[in-house]
Amino acid sequence: MTIPGNVELFAGLEPKVIPRMLDCFGAITRRLKKGEYAFHEGDRVNYIAIVLSGRVQVERFDVSGNRVILAALETGSSFAESFVCAGASVSPVSAVAVQDSAILAIPYEKIVHPCASACVSHGSLIENLVALVSRRNLMLNERIGILAKRTIRDKALAFLDAERQRVGVSSDGSFDARFSREAMADYLCVDRSALSRVLGEMKDEGLISFSNNRFTLLNRKRIDK
Repeated sequence: MTIPGNVELFAGLEPKVIPRMLDCFGAITRRLKKGEYAFHEGDRVNYIAIVLSGRVQVERFDVSGNRVILAALETGSSFAESFVCAGASVSPVSAVAVQDSAILAIPYEKIVHPCASACVSHGSLIENLVALVSRRNLMLNERIGILAKRTIRDKALAFLDAERQRVGVSSDGSFDARFSREAMADYLCVDRSALSRVLGEMKDEGLISFSNNRFTLLNRKRIDK
């Protein structure tokens, strides 16, 4: 099992102690085929998961059966920590592999109840978990801010600006958004055709340029109005 170097939960821990700690916790590795679910909404989930490879999407469906994408998680990202730490008896969301993936499942109870040795690394892990949940709350606030925009145009621009800041830009000012058009529409809770039309209009107006998922924000002054 190879642990990615960007796992926030293990920040500051000596690499050599992580495998021993995971063995003590009884952590298990699960391999998921593309389209396979780690868990469904309503399942009992008692672990915190880390994406070891591939990509996992967190989603839920509204009462009308429309999919809402909540997060797209790359290698090194964690998920399930927010509702597991909150003591939810069942998961309020589903997690699905959008490409062949591997995840590491760490029992939550083993994290929050240190073993007899009560090592320093375990204490650091708990501190990291608290910080991780706090950052998730900040990300949720950012998402709420995007969805609170009144028009599809404003939602799309806010999302693209957040993506630009998240991943950074290349030398030509462009960046890769995480989602396909369908997934972007589901993330923004808008109709896909309407989103594609609005993106096309903004491109014609010289606000943005794009090719597939590669975007450039062209006119910052007009966008920031």
